[in-house]
Amino acid sequence: MYKRQFHAFTRLFHARGYLSDAEFALCARLYGTLRGLLGPPDLILRLTAPLDVVEARYARRGRPLEIAQRDDLVLMEGYITDWLATVHDVPVIAVDAAANDFCAPAVLASLLGQVQRSF
Repeated sequence: MYKRQFHAFTRLFHARGYLSDAEFALCARLYGTLRGLLGPPDLILRLTAPLDVVEARYARRGRPLEIAQRDDLVLMEGYITDWLATVHDVPVIAVDAAANDFCAPAVLASLLGQVQRSF
């Protein structure tokens, strides 16, 4: 999760001017230190859904304050794609999260099979 937080939200907040260069550099150093202590992940699950589905779910959250706006979703997706292009030797499994029941037992059983084949 921390990877997503840094590679999507922290980069977005820096791009939008919510974090100065110095604040972003501090976040990057902290992320680098923590990432080095933890070692590489065993597996990355990437949830995917069409932008209209993500926008609808984003709107349903109904949070009174959203720093990241719906218009930022495309930019954040690009940040995640850029980061995943740098990940090597770690299996990445894309999970189609477009359906409301993407956590249904049959879907999870299929995902478990994919995870088992990755190791």
